Amino acid sequence: MFKAVALVSGGKDSVFSILECISQGHEVVALVNMQPPEAKNESKEIDSYMYQSVGAECVKYLADALNLPLYQAKIERTARCRSMKYEVCAEDEVEDLYDLLYTVKEKHSEANAITSGAILSNYQRERVENICQRLSWNSLAYLWRQNQKELLLDMIAAGVLAQIVKIASYGLDVKRDLGSWISDFMPRAFQLADDRECLLNPCGEGGEYETFTFDCPIFHKRIVASEPPRVVIHSSDPFSTVAYLHYSGLRLEDKNGILKSKEDLLNIERPIFVGGNLEIRRPFISNEKRCEKLPVSVGEEIFRDISATPNGELEASDISMLLGTFVLIGNSIGQEYESVHETILHAFSSMKTTITCKNSSVDDVLHCIMTINLKISDESIRETVKYGFKNLFITRLNSLPSFFCVSSSLTQDTLALFRDYDAYTEVAKGTQVVVSIACILASPETRSTANVETMRVRSFSHWAPAIPLTHYHSQAVKYASQDCFFSGVIGVMPETGEFPSMSEVVSGGLPLHVEQQCWLALRHAHRLIMTGSPLRGISLTNIVEGLTKSTEDIADVSTSLAHRLSGFILFLHSLLLLLVVYATSMETLQRAKEQFHNTVCKALSEWKKAEQCFCHTRMVWVVAINLPDGAAVQWQFATSKRICSQDDYRSVVLGKEASSKLDVGCNHLFLVKTDVFPPLDTEGMIIPVERFLEENMELAYSTMLTPVLHRIGLVLPAVFTHTLRSATHRPPSARSIAPLPPCDDTDSLIGAANDGFNSPDPSKYCQNLGVEGTVTILRNWLATLDVDQHYPSLPEANNLAALVSHNDCLQKLVSLGADLSKMESQPGVANLLIKTDFETAISPKLWLLTDFGFELPQSARVITCIPKSIVKSSVEELASKLRYFTDRQFPSDVVVHMLSDQPTIFAMTSCEVDRKLASLMVTFSLKADQVRHIAGGAPKCIVQPISSTKDVFVVLTKMLGFPLAQTRDMLMAFPRLILSSKF
Repeated sequence: MFKAVALVSGGKDSVFSILECISQGHEVVALVNMQPPEAKNESKEIDSYMYQSVGAECVKYLADALNLPLYQAKIERTARCRSMKYEVCAEDEVEDLYDLLYTVKEKHSEANAITSGAILSNYQRERVENICQRLSWNSLAYLWRQNQKELLLDMIAAGVLAQIVKIASYGLDVKRDLGSWISDFMPRAFQLADDRECLLNPCGEGGEYETFTFDCPIFHKRIVASEPPRVVIHSSDPFSTVAYLHYSGLRLEDKNGILKSKEDLLNIERPIFVGGNLEIRRPFISNEKRCEKLPVSVGEEIFRDISATPNGELEASDISMLLGTFVLIGNSIGQEYESVHETILHAFSSMKTTITCKNSSVDDVLHCIMTINLKISDESIRETVKYGFKNLFITRLNSLPSFFCVSSSLTQDTLALFRDYDAYTEVAKGTQVVVSIACILASPETRSTANVETMRVRSFSHWAPAIPLTHYHSQAVKYASQDCFFSGVIGVMPETGEFPSMSEVVSGGLPLHVEQQCWLALRHAHRLIMTGSPLRGISLTNIVEGLTKSTEDIADVSTSLAHRLSGFILFLHSLLLLLVVYATSMETLQRAKEQFHNTVCKALSEWKKAEQCFCHTRMVWVVAINLPDGAAVQWQFATSKRICSQDDYRSVVLGKEASSKLDVGCNHLFLVKTDVFPPLDTEGMIIPVERFLEENMELAYSTMLTPVLHRIGLVLPAVFTHTLRSATHRPPSARSIAPLPPCDDTDSLIGAANDGFNSPDPSKYCQNLGVEGTVTILRNWLATLDVDQHYPSLPEANNLAALVSHNDCLQKLVSLGADLSKMESQPGVANLLIKTDFETAISPKLWLLTDFGFELPQSARVITCIPKSIVKSSVEELASKLRYFTDRQFPSDVVVHMLSDQPTIFAMTSCEVDRKLASLMVTFSLKADQVRHIAGGAPKCIVQPISSTKDVFVVLTKMLGFPLAQTRDMLMAFPRLILSSKF
């Protein structure tokens, strides 16, 4: 049981998180609240990335109602580190919270956890988890990624009496919605959530509305208003008014029926009307009851996710052909050591040395895989592996890689069947300990430009297992928005990080707690893929269904997987690189397969209206000797948005003559029975297994890297380092032709060209040739080029919208939220966009804007307004525009507001912007900080003619007679006055 400190704003989420915390058996010992800084006026509203400030004046009543000590501090700092991963910054507003919690820790030595109400904000969760790690506390986030409609219903059913005290979203109205109780607002919230024009988050997680809680079951007294609150209009935008309530008189009132214990909360049962129907809801459920409901709840969840996907046709252009570049590295030195501990640690040390020798660093590692012939569930082995992993990656600057580990019958004799087997192993004297570690890295060619996203949730929740604060890996790592590598998944309860309680009950010949582990692992895999796959929102069913498509008939036989996400309609199609299910017994393995078939296959069959079974489509079911933490089952998987080059995605059943059936030059992941000879003439990693689910199966392999398409999947240790070269992006409908390798032998390359080759881009093969050789190559290329194949003509159309399904760039612009109708109205833009390679001409600039602080809708507006500038400008040119403002001490959030409000500023030169700002300064005799304030509040003044600014000056000072000092004060109070054209 944890002794938790609750982060509270007074809103429904933070209060309900306290209820969830207590229902899990934990105790809340104190409340913590961050207050806005003192304001000159009555407004306490601030724009903070981290904290809710509305209602802060009421939090003291919340503490009294809960009868808990309250610790408060002012928000003195601002958001300096705005990246998703938080790096400690002394000037960041997060440090205000850290300082306060450090004080709380000194006064409450028994405290060892923080509970918070984060639902979807990775930004807030990451920062709370960072503080927890520094304080050696645990993070409790039981609202994390819960279905917001269900969550809002549970809050109402639990008796949380919360009032909307702020609105800030299109669709919400001051008179109708501000001041509403959440129970009354619930039907309207659901209606707006389903409205495509609004897409309101039902719980207001996007900042659409904020609440204050006046009562809940654990309050000792209820909070009541002595007098009506005052409405404050913060922004009168007619499309998205921002307004809040200011309370000046509150008091506490006695109440009856106070609930105090876990048992009290678990017994809450309340009727509630939903859509005209009466439902009996239990907002709090014990972990034991949750496990009992898994056979029903997991099936319903997977079916619901796939049913939300409409049927249709998938065009070939829905699948990207943009290829990434990787380096594959395995162990390089074999040594003998006296102890198991030294053997394991040297395996990690050797890996680091190998990485360094290849001109890379641990910062480039995306995924690691480890096999060991000891029980990985043994605590001493587990701690040693954790220590070695920490030492390898603790100094890295980027987010941590994903990690998979399994125990197997790995012996020297087995490894000796592969050439240079010493390169794979570390052997401890007398104990025959064999450790094999491999990793996949971003190569030097792409690591500086390709984006790497990680998912590392370290909070206990109802969602999926947390990464323990003492572990140094991520749940998933996504590279270049294409490939996603997941850590191994086992069946622990996410609420506690523990396995279901041991049970003597037997279900179909299997202990009930083992069956529950299988259900949990399946659900975790589904949720992780939904969240972290190359296209967010995709489901496990989507991925498995995609495995039946070969590259030859993707354009003819395929399925559209459209899914709503953050207001955008995305066409989803993902291919699974690898899915292996490990279990420690045949009975457990068979049960895991049955569960998969009865949920995923069944859901897909009902969706497709035809019988579907994918239990053996690219899925491998194997028995292992031991799994992490003593788990009964573990999932190993990776996803990709790329197209595989092979026609058959299925796992291949092979015997001792397997090597003759494998593609030479490919890298493979082998799953091999211990008495079977693995192939001798291929590169790859072997994981010896006890047996397969299929009796006649002796060896299964998955091709991860083919030389034809430069295909990469998971890990593949090899005794050499292999660097992939990026292929030039071409329309996805064009088939890839194997290009000639780069060569500096002019005669050889010209000879090959004379024999004819058909490549969409021969320029890279001419880099090392002279002018004469280059001309010869290009002449022969033009003579043999199949134009129709590589550059297929687009259908006739009157607008860009009609070409979206045929053009990769247009599709991605639509998914971002760009307005094609506005873009095509600009001269020459339509033709420019059709010919544009999104990944090379637009994507790097998007990442530049995102890193600077632009949100997705802001970036979409910039692209919509100035597509030519975005496409034709280099990343360096755009970066210099951003630096122009930061060098002149404009805060970055102000720059984001200015450029998203008036994107045409990007198209102006620095000199032009200087002239406009200088004219403003001279005309009104302003100081530099005053110029920054006015330009930030009315960025249009930068793009309007200088004469307009001077006209405003004449009207205010000459015609209306305002003194210059008073005119300056007016502009500072109302910057948009500088834009007035009529008085």
